[in-house]
Amino acid sequence: MNGIDSVVIATGNDWRAIEAGAHAYASLSGQYQPLTNWTKDEAGNLVGTITLPLPVGTVGGSIAIHPGAQFAHELLGHPSAVELAGIISSIGLAQNLAAVKSSCNRWHSKRTYETTSEILRTSSWSNRR
Repeated sequence: MNGIDSVVIATGNDWRAIEAGAHAYASLSGQYQPLTNWTKDEAGNLVGTITLPLPVGTVGGSIAIHPGAQFAHELLGHPSAVELAGIISSIGLAQNLAAVKSSCNRWHSKRTYETTSEILRTSSWSNRR
């Protein structure tokens, strides 16, 4: 949700509403479910989908008065609300793929642990006793 929240904030939309809607949607069945689904097509290509409510806007509210939000919309090519939801969904899906890849990579996990342990072991903070 971090990537989604970033684009939502940058475009002047309400990130809290998006977060609440996504979490409510993920728990509709009574048990928290993932928002993404990863499969392979017949050719062996990885296919990802993300499903979540994205009530975003492209006019009015803070978008009309906030220069940063106006710049973000200009940078994105002044998308419609539907196009903006697609952009935001793409960011969320890409971020999820990166998280899945990272958590599946044993070398990365082991190396990150070793690096973090080394930093903590040699840091001035851990030597303050």
